Amino acid sequence: MGLPLPWTGLVAFIATSTFIGLWHALFWDIHIAPPHNIPEWNGKKALFAHVPNLVCCLAYLAFTGSARMFVIF
Repeated sequence: MGLPLPWTGLVAFIATSTFIGLWHALFWDIHIAPPHNIPEWNGKKALFAHVPNLVCCLAYLAFTGSARMFVIF
């Protein structure tokens, strides 16, 4: 028996956000897309693009159980 769905979602959100944040800070924004990385916009981009995307994708994963589609999204 695992955690209830809301707690599982919260743990998944925190873990995924941490990984993606570190990935961007230590690799992506430096080596792959430096012109795309505008420090003044990073907070807004995360809040209005990355967070809603992650919430929607995690909700889809939670309700359908389709890990394949979560990764594709």
